[in-house]
Amino acid sequence: MMLEGMDFQIPRLTCDEDTGRILSFISLRPSCVAEISRTLSIPAARCYRRIREMEERDLVKRDGDKRDGADVYRSNLRSFRMMIEGEHLCQELEFEDGSRKTFELDVGLLMGEA
Repeated sequence: MMLEGMDFQIPRLTCDEDTGRILSFISLRPSCVAEISRTLSIPAARCYRRIREMEERDLVKRDGDKRDGADVYRSNLRSFRMMIEGEHLCQELEFEDGSRKTFELDVGLLMGEA
């Protein structure tokens, strides 16, 4: 069973409505948290939490620019896929630099089947 390689936080994050909106927004326009919060009507504290969680998993990057002294963030995720292939749950991430991370989990083992 490959549970140790599966990052269950990534599907949780990418399926979260606010996270999806943030990722979509910063993929089109790198922005600081204040801009994200104001434009998307998401509380700033929630934006900071989501961005920190995404940054820890390389889904977003600091752009290197600053706006009014605040960090600017951009999406580092080109695509994310979750698939069920037979008895396997697969998650595949493709990053802006072309690198990929793929995780696979045997669903039967997760369900306690031998």
